[in-house]
Amino acid sequence: MKARIIAYVLPALILATIHLAEAQQGKVYYVGVLSLGESSSLKGFRAGLKDAGYVEGKNLVLDISGKQNYNELRAQLLKST
Repeated sequence: MKARIIAYVLPALILATIHLAEAQQGKVYYVGVLSLGESSSLKGFRAGLKDAGYVEGKNLVLDISGKQNYNELRAQLLKST
């Protein structure tokens, strides 16, 4: 009888521990942005993300790469695929 209880309780405790550990860390979103030249719309993009509750360094990682011409942009696109 005791072995049966342990067989049910031990996996439940392990799953509960894993669940609590994941809840504490939270989910982090990674967003990559390719832009051509200096774009003021990135300020609005960041502000919109912040309004939606995404904070850089907390639950959001932004990887922004600005290129000066289409050839550089194309090379970056081909490199990332």
